[in-house]
Parts: sequence; C-alpha cells; structure tokens
Amino acid sequence: MRNRSVIRLCLFVLVATVIVPNVAHAQGSQSGKHDKLWNGMRIGAGIGAVAGMVVAPQALCGSHDTECAVIVRTVIGLPALAGGIGIGALVEDAS
Repeated sequence: MRNRSVIRLCLFVLVATVIVPNVAHAQGSQSGKHDKLWNGMRIGAGIGAVAGMVVAPQALCGSHDTECAVIVRTVIGLPALAGGIGIGALVEDAS
C-alpha cells in the first residue's frame, strides 16, 4: 500500500515539474537561457527519479520487501531526484 502511494507521489511531482514551466512560459516572454535551465532541470529530475525511485529499490531490495523499498526511496530516491535537478541545471547553465 505504501509502495503505491510513494510511486503516485513521485509521478505527481514529476508531472508538476514538467507542467509548471510551460504555464509560466505562456504567461509572459522569457529569455532562451531561462528556458534551457528549466529543460535541464526537468531532464535531470526525470533521470534522478527513475534512478532513485525505480531502479534503486529493485536493485537493493527485490520485489517483495515493501518496507525496504520505502526506505530506499526515502534515503536514496529523494536525494537522487534533487541531485538530478541540480546537475541538470548546472549542465544546461554551462552550455
């Protein structure tokens, strides 16, 4: 039960991250550099979410240990998501 709610929460955060920049762009004109930064952050968030929320629990816990999966998603998944956002922003800002 907890496993499904964590996955739904992660999907909600990922979808919200993808939608928010598009809404902000529709309200006014933004520079191209700002758009690139958001794109990098979104790509990094997606990669971090997949690595930390999907791959890590399967690799470390197996498929039947839900308590371990919740712990791994909290301890590894959330920092991987945040790190992906930061790295994506840095990569896009440098280019």
